[in-house]
Amino acid sequence: MTIMIVEDNENIKRTLKILLTSKGHTVYEHETGANILNDIEEEQPDLIFMDILLPKIDGITLCKIVKGNYSTSKIPLIFISAKSSEKDIKRAMDSGGDGYIVKPFGAQEILEMINKYEKPMEVKK
Repeated sequence: MTIMIVEDNENIKRTLKILLTSKGHTVYEHETGANILNDIEEEQPDLIFMDILLPKIDGITLCKIVKGNYSTSKIPLIFISAKSSEKDIKRAMDSGGDGYIVKPFGAQEILEMINKYEKPMEVKK
């Protein structure tokens, strides 16, 4: 599975990359979403993990852009944020988010979210 991480915190980004690559996933990292549509089309992620609080363009706005674009609208986008109020989570999900994980997170939460969106392998006959 190819996974895009959009996160400006280096520690969180590194933790996610180590976890995901150890499970065999290809990971692309980004600190901002300034050119996210170009990056998505080039990298073809199967899943996006995105923070809400990002420099230049916030994650809510980026989610609306991704979900509003025909070629990227079906990519599952999971928010990972320290914002944990019902209002914040509802706002993120209303923007088109497919899931929400509150920081600090555990490896199991991340892996369960991946399993939810991972496509089953084709069985060759």
